[in-house]
Amino acid sequence: HQRSMIVLDTAIEQKILERASVRMVSAESRLPVVYLKGTPYEMGFQHGVLLKKEVNELYGRLMFMIKFFVKEDMLDEVYDLMDPYIPIEEKEEMRGLAHGAGVPLKVVHWVHSIPEGSEYGPKKRFGKHFKGTSCSNVAVFGKATADGKLYHLRVLDWIRQLATKGTPVILVHMPNQGNASATFSYAGFIGCISGMNEKNMSFGEMGYGDPPNENLEGMPFIF
Repeated sequence: HQRSMIVLDTAIEQKILERASVRMVSAESRLPVVYLKGTPYEMGFQHGVLLKKEVNELYGRLMFMIKFFVKEDMLDEVYDLMDPYIPIEEKEEMRGLAHGAGVPLKVVHWVHSIPEGSEYGPKKRFGKHFKGTSCSNVAVFGKATADGKLYHLRVLDWIRQLATKGTPVILVHMPNQGNASATFSYAGFIGCISGMNEKNMSFGEMGYGDPPNENLEGMPFIF
């Protein structure tokens, strides 16, 4: 995979942004659907530019609140442990997001370390207030639904103080290579907390406590 460089040419930047768009779910809804298209870097850049205000607002609130629970050292260490297992495409998208939104790449990495950090067994060494989470998933189908169709529900069990609920967004990724997907997320977060791809596969996650010898050796769920 060839890495993209920083976008400095305004004509190239315009072409990249022309491939993306933002629409509201409905006239009454405040939920935006952001359509991203291109290379991983370009989709991250589009995300950052189109939602720059929302990304900066959320990051500001999120990083202010997270310091009450953990030290930045924890997020640094969690990302460092995750780093070898993160696909280059995801790193490129995070870098594009940082450039598009005008935020430090380190902060983007911190934000994407929070889901794994909340599940990481040794987290208690970093912050006594950082409690574990246990999200819920529900799949109903057949006689359990009125129309017989299958429905998948994911409950995001994050504390409200993190303020992520203030900037919800549906991200539609249309990469140059690979499957298109829709993820239910928030501004400034490229990973998949819950969503589905064009092959009709949906995804969710549940916590399972802090088993002995837990480590972060493997691809993080969000990626």
